[in-house]
Amino acid sequence: WGDESLTNEDYKLIEAVVSPNSFLIGKTLQQIAFRERFRATVLAIRHHGQLLREKISDTPLEAGDVLLIEAR
Repeated sequence: WGDESLTNEDYKLIEAVVSPNSFLIGKTLQQIAFRERFRATVLAIRHHGQLLREKISDTPLEAGDVLLIEAR
């Protein structure tokens, strides 16, 4: 982890909804390299009313999906 000291203020939790015209629709987090592109991590997805916390990188996103994102 290096010498850098982390505090709760270093990271934020963000809730984002996939909009109906988003380029994310039909793609997985892995396909779009979400972590590298946005420098953030998706912790969970609410998809079809269910909370997904495992294998979320392989779930094709749909309009209305809610992503819980941790970002610096």
